[in-house]
Amino acid sequence: MSTHTLPRCTPEEQGVSSEALIEFVDSLEQSGQEIHTFMLIRAGHVIAEGGWKPYTPQSLRLSNSVSKSFTSAAVGFAVSEGKLSVDDRVLSFFPERTPSEPSPGWSDMTVKHLLTMSTGQTEDPVYRFMEREDGDWVRVFMDTPVLEAPGSRFLYNSGASYMLSAIVQQATGQTVMDYLTPRLFEPLGIRDIHWEACPRGVTVGGWGLSVSTEHIAKFGQLYLNKGIWNGKKLLPEAWIEESSRSHIANGDDPNNDWSQGYGYQFWMCRHGAYRADGAFGQVAIVMPEQDAVLAFTAAVTDLAPVMDRVWETLLPALNERKEAMPANAAGHAALADKLVALALKTEGNRVSPDNRKIARHFIMEQNEACIQELTIRIDSLTYKLDIVQSGVVRRVELGQNDWAINEWNTRNRKIRFSASAAWEDENTFVMTVRQLETAYKERFEFRIDGDKLAVTHKKEFDVFPSRIFALSGEARAASKIYNEVKTEDKLLAITFDDGPNPEWTPLFLEVFRKHGAKATFYVLGTNMEQYPDLAKRIYEEGHELGNHSYSHPHLPELGREEQFEELLRAEKLIVEAIGTKPNTFRPPFLDVSDDLLSVAEQFGYPIIHALNTDSRDWETPGVEYILESSRAGVRKGAILLFHDGFGDRSQSLEAISILVPELIEQGYSLVTVSELLGIA
Repeated sequence: MSTHTLPRCTPEEQGVSSEALIEFVDSLEQSGQEIHTFMLIRAGHVIAEGGWKPYTPQSLRLSNSVSKSFTSAAVGFAVSEGKLSVDDRVLSFFPERTPSEPSPGWSDMTVKHLLTMSTGQTEDPVYRFMEREDGDWVRVFMDTPVLEAPGSRFLYNSGASYMLSAIVQQATGQTVMDYLTPRLFEPLGIRDIHWEACPRGVTVGGWGLSVSTEHIAKFGQLYLNKGIWNGKKLLPEAWIEESSRSHIANGDDPNNDWSQGYGYQFWMCRHGAYRADGAFGQVAIVMPEQDAVLAFTAAVTDLAPVMDRVWETLLPALNERKEAMPANAAGHAALADKLVALALKTEGNRVSPDNRKIARHFIMEQNEACIQELTIRIDSLTYKLDIVQSGVVRRVELGQNDWAINEWNTRNRKIRFSASAAWEDENTFVMTVRQLETAYKERFEFRIDGDKLAVTHKKEFDVFPSRIFALSGEARAASKIYNEVKTEDKLLAITFDDGPNPEWTPLFLEVFRKHGAKATFYVLGTNMEQYPDLAKRIYEEGHELGNHSYSHPHLPELGREEQFEELLRAEKLIVEAIGTKPNTFRPPFLDVSDDLLSVAEQFGYPIIHALNTDSRDWETPGVEYILESSRAGVRKGAILLFHDGFGDRSQSLEAISILVPELIEQGYSLVTVSELLGIA
């Protein structure tokens, strides 16, 4: 058996018919429950596996309470190494946290009572963990009264699982994550996983472990093998036996898989099986009598119908025979076709109304999600949604009646999610987002009423109750082109293109500082990458940054998608440098097209031209020529254009050094473009 991946073979080689497995998969789809992935092992070989698109058995998944069974294994390793015993008193590990007046029964609680969830507590303390400001979850557990005799009654208790992790750390000097790495994870080839920790650095134990379906299946196979992996004993057989038998009753319904007894952080099942079981259907079922392991992930609120399908449809196929069956090329090909075509349905219709209703730029009213703007674009295969949230621009690609995979970088790690969108009716556009590492599902409903947009958001299959919030906004009118603003006030905006430039920009800044004036700098993304600190200085000195594209191409010659990327890349760099998005856009060469106007509208940008374009200062025509041409454009509300980047800007600098004090002497206030547009 390979360390890294489990061996594969046809079902028939392990005595199972491909047709029976097709029937089993069909039964899962007909159960009314949403299965995401599964892997079936027989005699140490994977005989079937699949994922309902967009999920795959090899992708990491938050396993929820399957984590408890891994924590149980950590206790088993510690017991086998003599670090602790299941009969050790819980109080002995944390004498300094012992309550001053412990409730009756506290002195009798042992590690075994934690393992079997029979602590004698009448509530699960985990729900109060987050309320503890100093992060001392052990203290919360210890402060929870023990009102019944430990060992007398089963009560599901995630706090007890956390305590097992804390005890292993106390006994070994390592977190459960670190302790299991050389003992379990590395031997099984389980890599690139993560496990949440509490504020004090203790692996949370009862939840929070992200592993793949294959990782869960390997773990189940290790237990089926009685602790042996690749011929090497990892866990003692005696520990496996104790973990996988019932130690305490949890019900008396013979047909209920939650009433078959509880072991050491494992649930007993019907038919002599047992399982690791996480919320919303993250499960590994170990079936010793059938020499099989079934692992699956899901997003279900009721696992019982799925378990019923396992016993009613899969179990007979596994029980039919154990020796190899004759080769079945046609049946295996049909199974392969079935598995490769698995996909979750997307919401909405396949016939869309006029997409122009939704393909617009919307300004959102103030909301709890801090979403300021939404822009939706459409191409032949996908929708693209750009979100401005707290000044940061994020893009989501949405499959049209399909799933598109997205990846966002966060402070701690990458988040992978899939998204799909479709029309539900002629005025309702629906977006579904699935976080690929969880069962979580988010649904966004966009309701269009003329220029008005109402968005409703709901999150499902979270460990917390479903949450709903609503947004409202309005489409912004098509981008306008400004070279001046009508006003009776003596206001004027001077602008600079193609910077920031480390040689010339500081000299222009000094002129404006000297005279207490403001300007607007239309910056290029390529220069922003090199000189972000200079851009920050411009902003901090009270000037404005505008978008001038990323690389200064002739935008009308590009397609809409390329135009959008040019503006988006530049905008992101501006946001990174100064923490806020630009308000306006100036196209390179002052050239626009219908497509570019539409793209600018999606960003919410007015397009800024100027009244003195014939000054051609970028061609260094002479200081007097620049001045004469610029003076001709001076009037109330005018926008003037100069350059602080690309080449020798000495003539522009000399002209500005003369023009700025001259305009101020004439009574003009030199303001930013946004200030000027504010009175438009």
